[in-house]
Amino acid sequence: PVPGEPSSRVWSRYFYDGGGPAAKTEAAWLESSNCGGGGRGIGNRCLSNYYVRTFRGRGGADCDAGADGCEAGVPRSDLKSAKALLEAFDDVLVSEWLSHPSTSERLAKKLCFVPTLRDFPRSKRPNKKAAVDAIVSPSFLVKRAPGGKARRPADWEPSDEARRRVAELNTLDAELYKWAAANELERLKATSFDDAAGLPRFGETWRMAVEF
Repeated sequence: PVPGEPSSRVWSRYFYDGGGPAAKTEAAWLESSNCGGGGRGIGNRCLSNYYVRTFRGRGGADCDAGADGCEAGVPRSDLKSAKALLEAFDDVLVSEWLSHPSTSERLAKKLCFVPTLRDFPRSKRPNKKAAVDAIVSPSFLVKRAPGGKARRPADWEPSDEARRRVAELNTLDAELYKWAAANELERLKATSFDDAAGLPRFGETWRMAVEF
């Protein structure tokens, strides 16, 4: 599993799936949340506690908004179930930190591969400031997903009201993500990289000079 920061996931879907402000207002997009899945599990169009709904297990069920212990349609007790399921996996990564060298180091040991440098000219990459004409392979560097209805402008930010609404819809996901990130940080510390080498910070995407 590779959970990501919940609000970032919602706004990524806003542009990729919904087309951004040119197609729908922020409020209309958030109201279009669909956590039914249509026979495909939770479904990417779920904008409310998506990760907890996904990892709580097949026995989980939604609750009535406003009921005691119910947060955005999900029982608070399901957070504990989601954590228990994630703990059963051999490894849980964090989306924003995939390109950290300690992630590659740890996975290389677990999956028995040796990271190597392969040619990749800077002229063929969006990031013209890359330091070398090569990248580590296999690569976990940040990439842009193909397709989508619109690209998120670099200077776009959601309104304060929209931020508040997303936070309300994802209170349990925010707690699950913080828990997963704290665990991942401890795993990164256990590799050969330490604070002097630059461990990632919570809420930030780890970026390197050799990114695409």
